[in-house]
Amino acid sequence: MPRPKGVGEGTLPLANAIEGGIPNMDRSQATGALIMAGAALELLLFIIGLFKKSYLAIAMPVTGAMAALSALAFWVGWTMLTTPADMPDSEFDAVDAAP
Repeated sequence: MPRPKGVGEGTLPLANAIEGGIPNMDRSQATGALIMAGAALELLLFIIGLFKKSYLAIAMPVTGAMAALSALAFWVGWTMLTTPADMPDSEFDAVDAAP
């Protein structure tokens, strides 16, 4: 059976996997595939919960989003706190004072 252009050439790893070939994915592509599968599963569970009129279908994603935003804000703060300054304050002030 002829394969579509790009399949089997390593350019379309997901198409290779669908065609039964061994996907030639690097680490970031494998991570992307896992994220896509997780997102699809989450959407399916969310839709099922909505059809069942479940309170958790709304509460759990909102709680997850708040936790993700809080974790992101904490990480940004931690990164800013622990990153060393590029130049001492005295040199920084001297650069600002120059005409």
